[in-house]
Amino acid sequence: MVSQTFEVTPEQAAIALRLAQNNGAVARAFCTSATTGLLRSVPGFEDIGQTMFPTRLMEQLATRPGVVEEKYFEDDEGGILEGVEGIVLPD
Repeated sequence: MVSQTFEVTPEQAAIALRLAQNNGAVARAFCTSATTGLLRSVPGFEDIGQTMFPTRLMEQLATRPGVVEEKYFEDDEGGILEGVEGIVLPD
């Protein structure tokens, strides 16, 4: 599992939240397509390419300045749930 975190402005966060809430749920096969479509509407993320593939979105985000990426592997000490529980989201 890969965790990517990066800072956004309060305005970017508000726009992303509003877009996601207005869009609503999508079928599982279209989650990355919906995510990239929404991100492209957030100022500063217009260059995100539309894709259906989570790995391609992850690769695009990894190239952005300030992205902190953490990788968790099945054979890491502890379990994946412990790794996920350790992720601290900024307020």
